[in-house]
Amino acid sequence: MEKPVLRRDLKENTQTLLKTISYFSADKFNTVPPNGGWSAAQVCQHLILVDGGAVRLLTAEGREIDRKPGDKIPVFKKRMHDFETKMNATDPITPDGNPKDKEQMLGMLQDIRQRMTSLIEAKDLTKLVVTFEHPFFGALTRLEWIVFSIHHSQRHIYQLKKIASAI
Repeated sequence: MEKPVLRRDLKENTQTLLKTISYFSADKFNTVPPNGGWSAAQVCQHLILVDGGAVRLLTAEGREIDRKPGDKIPVFKKRMHDFETKMNATDPITPDGNPKDKEQMLGMLQDIRQRMTSLIEAKDLTKLVVTFEHPFFGALTRLEWIVFSIHHSQRHIYQLKKIASAI
């Protein structure tokens, strides 16, 4: 995937994500749906934890690989777009139940995504991240981490829309 295409995809995804979150009023942002699950605030906290971690991984040491740098994209794309299958977050990326300020969360997400965008140009995206393996998908390249962030947030955009219609 060419860097200009990746930058565009990340920018469009970020705009959609922030717009979707903006639809929640301040008083509904922390409301848990009647059928359970996460509030919009908890989804945002989860995305901040995941994407913030991805940004740290993008700056970590990478090594050469013996496969194409985007080989795992179809695997996690399929899983992230299976909206009927529930996935449970692991402890480090599970949100707490504390109330959150919507504007602060939006600002944090925007900042993280801006840092991710700048790293697209600054880093060799073909390198394998060796400091952490994804719990489901194993070792990912920097390219795969960025594309994962896009598809992961698409999954949560879908979830946010469901939350909005339920509350």
